[in-house]
Amino acid sequence: HGFLRKNVDPLSTDLTAVVRSSKDAVVASWYPAIPPGEGARQAQRRLLAESTSKKFREQMARLTDELAACRKHYVRCLRPNAAQRPDLFHADLVLRQLRFFGLLDIVRIRRLGFPEHKTLDAFWAAYWRLLPDGPHD
Repeated sequence: HGFLRKNVDPLSTDLTAVVRSSKDAVVASWYPAIPPGEGARQAQRRLLAESTSKKFREQMARLTDELAACRKHYVRCLRPNAAQRPDLFHADLVLRQLRFFGLLDIVRIRRLGFPEHKTLDAFWAAYWRLLPDGPHD
């Protein structure tokens, strides 16, 4: 809540006008044009109500909806160096991270011809009959 309280500052009318007139369609879509028939006073009130935190909350809600609609994948972040500096790459550090995450084993298994990861239930349903004494619970 601290972020929201701290960022309730309304965006200036000049700034929204500049963003609205941008040639970049994505940037211009952040603040659509004032609807026809809306008076200057109504437009001013609406623009003042558009705060940084409100825009942030709306964008986060849209992002959350988009992510919920997608097929989920895990993203592994690797640090290229311990100093957190740009254009600096330590191969030994990256290799240690790849081993720790098990990614090298995953690549090796996929190269052997097993590109799909089955859930335990799917695996059990396909192969339980191969157990020597029948199914075990």
